Amino acid sequence: MAIYHLEVKILKKEKAYNYFKRNFKTKEALYQKDYIFQNIDNLKFWEIACENEQINGRIFRAVELSLPYELSLDENIKLVNEFVETLLKKRHYYSLIIKVSKNNLKNIFALIVFSERIIDDVDRPLEQFFHYYNRHNPHKGGARKDPKWREKSTLYETRQLWEEILNKYLKINNFNEI
Repeated sequence: MAIYHLEVKILKKEKAYNYFKRNFKTKEALYQKDYIFQNIDNLKFWEIACENEQINGRIFRAVELSLPYELSLDENIKLVNEFVETLLKKRHYYSLIIKVSKNNLKNIFALIVFSERIIDDVDRPLEQFFHYYNRHNPHKGGARKDPKWREKSTLYETRQLWEEILNKYLKINNFNEI
């Protein structure tokens, strides 16, 4: 029976890099995907984010999802990719990993980390991307953070979106909806 679990965490400078290093080990991945700046190494990308974000700045949001073990790995990959593409709309850099718990093979889950900073058309080095936004001279500052991620309603909308997409895949595969 599929279960519903979605948790969103905000990770600040002092904890973000260690969270990423601990949870995004390639050897543990069943699937991994990155949508990051100029396709550099994901560990290097998030390290640069931590080094260049403001003190006490939010480096990324982390979304933790339990996935239905009733679905095949391919179906779960499609499910998570559709969720991420609908949620972030290629407006934010992200890293995604699907893993299985060491203690319970039926515990398959996904972790998605993404920057709140909006990908814009300004040509700037990656280090500058994470600097403070300059609304008067955007090319001199970092990318703007999306204000919607500060709103509590966004969490509810994210949960609703996950439920809708999850139920769609369960229904297609003839399982009970959540």
